[in-house]
Amino acid sequence: MPQKEYSFVGIGGTFDRIHKGHKTLLQKAFKIGEHVLIGITSEEMLSDKDNAKKVQSYTQRVKNMENYLQNNGLLQRAKIVKLNDRYGPAITLPEMEAIIVTEETRPTAEEINDIRKANRLVPLTIISVPRILAEDGMPISSSRIRAGTINKNGKLLEEKK
Repeated sequence: MPQKEYSFVGIGGTFDRIHKGHKTLLQKAFKIGEHVLIGITSEEMLSDKDNAKKVQSYTQRVKNMENYLQNNGLLQRAKIVKLNDRYGPAITLPEMEAIIVTEETRPTAEEINDIRKANRLVPLTIISVPRILAEDGMPISSSRIRAGTINKNGKLLEEKK
């Protein structure tokens, strides 16, 4: 296997109903990172989110992630951790070198770097991945999938009659 740009990178999110956008983020993380820390938000963290009751359980989301990683030969290079806050272990791990984000989550990565600097840790390289758009030109998101507007690949679903 060719040498990766980074030894250890991180990515975080809810990862509800793994879709094309999630897969793009994950593919980027594994393309540039030898080892990838995947933070998945806890149910407690989601309790104030709209439609929190419709989000799959933490256990189910971890199982789905493990299945995706296993099916793509990536499980051995991944470590999944529970996120109980917006920053997770990224603020304390000196060995972490980069974080993969969307423009939407970039501000949190910048906050992580501010905390890392305060903790005398090297700031992470922030790598932004564009959001993947559905057929209608709007971003693919788990909330749109839960609502039945699009499928996991961004294909528009027929209106319910």
